[in-house]
This record gives sequence, C-alpha cells and structure tokens, in this order.
Amino acid sequence: MTARTRWFARSLFPFAAPSLVLAQPANVSVSPSSGAGSTQTFTFTSLHSQAASGRARTTDWHAHSGTGGAFRFERMPAGEYILCAQVPMGQWLNSCAWARTPTTVSIAPGQATVSVSVVLGRGALIPIRIDDPNREIPRHEGKTAGAYLLIGVGSPNNVFHPAARVADDGRGRDYTIAVPSDSPVTLTVRSPFFQLRGADGIPLTNSGSTQIPVRIRAGETPPTVRLTVIGGGSQ
Repeated sequence: MTARTRWFARSLFPFAAPSLVLAQPANVSVSPSSGAGSTQTFTFTSLHSQAASGRARTTDWHAHSGTGGAFRFERMPAGEYILCAQVPMGQWLNSCAWARTPTTVSIAPGQATVSVSVVLGRGALIPIRIDDPNREIPRHEGKTAGAYLLIGVGSPNNVFHPAARVADDGRGRDYTIAVPSDSPVTLTVRSPFFQLRGADGIPLTNSGSTQIPVRIRAGETPPTVRLTVIGGGSQ
C-alpha cells in the first residue's frame, strides 16, 4: 500500500526553567502501521510543544518520512509528548482525533532515544459531491465576501476536520473525508453566501450550519452525499 501519512505530537510538559543539569536531547523514532498490520509507506509528522502552564507558547516540528513509513524527530528536549498520525485524503483515521487514548511519548533528561509505534485505524471514506451547474463557486469564491463553502465533521475531542477537496470539473467538485465505521458522526455544511439544496430537493439554510447525520457500517460502501449549488448571495 502506498500512502502519505501526517504525524504530529504535542508536548504536554516540556522542561520548564533552565537547570544546571545538561543532557543530550533525545531522538524519537516513529514506526507507523495500519490496523490491518501493514506498514504505511510514507508518513508526514509534526511535533508540538506547549507550555505546561497552558499559555499560548507553542513550538512545532514538521517533516515527511522516507520509504517504509519510519520517521525520526531529532534532538527533542525532555518532556511529555502526544504523537499523532494522519493520512491526508486516505481512509486511515487520525490517531489523535478518533483514538480513545492518543499515543504519548515520555523523554527523560539524559535519555538518548525513544522508539514508538502508532497503529492507525481504518475508517470509511465518505464521498461528497457538490454539483454547481451554473459555476457559482468559481465565479464568487475568493472574490465575494462570505463566498466560501465549509464541509467537514467534528471528532469526539471537539476538533473540526474539513473534508479534502479531491477533484474539480466544469460541473462541480468532489470531496472525501474519513470517519470511523459503526459510529454516528455529523457532517457539517456551511456557507453564508452560496445557496444549496440536498438530494431530496430541499434547500439548505445559509444563515447557519446544516447538520447531516451519517453512520457507515463496517464493510458497507458509503453512499455519496450529494448537494447542489442553486445560487449565490442573500435571498
């Protein structure tokens, strides 16, 4: 399997005040695998360090892995980290957004290396089709105030995950988003400018967000969520 995985880790308690004890920063080796046991071929990782006081000071590290999925964060300070993985536009679930307990990494002062393995769960990939027969989106998006289209789902940790735009054609665009199987999720569609209607012909509100409940059973082929742009601007 060939995929590109996004990783990130957030430090919960990076070392606080300067100390007289000097230690060589540690190297963190990450080995990703899927829930089916196969190794991810490519990974993207990012590492976040946040002050224990909860204040806004944050440090980030980002990089891509090599073939085989292994990744290495080098010269990391002692502290507690949360390690997350994501495959953009794939069916593998973000390990922090959907896992009950995110993977944590603890680096002690003076520790040279830490090896971690993170398992990604396989989700259901929901296809979303936005029909735009009158090409309202390219006519207004980025040019008219409020002319945007937001589509995505919220995870249990209250983080909104936008759907990935995978294709555009002369009649609309396609999105996908991975969600857990056998778990109810809510697809959110919002646009204060574009008017849309559902596959049932009923217009969606453009004064707020439209919530579409979705539940995909394991082994089931997700149906396409289809919406149509029927106009732009206030009515």
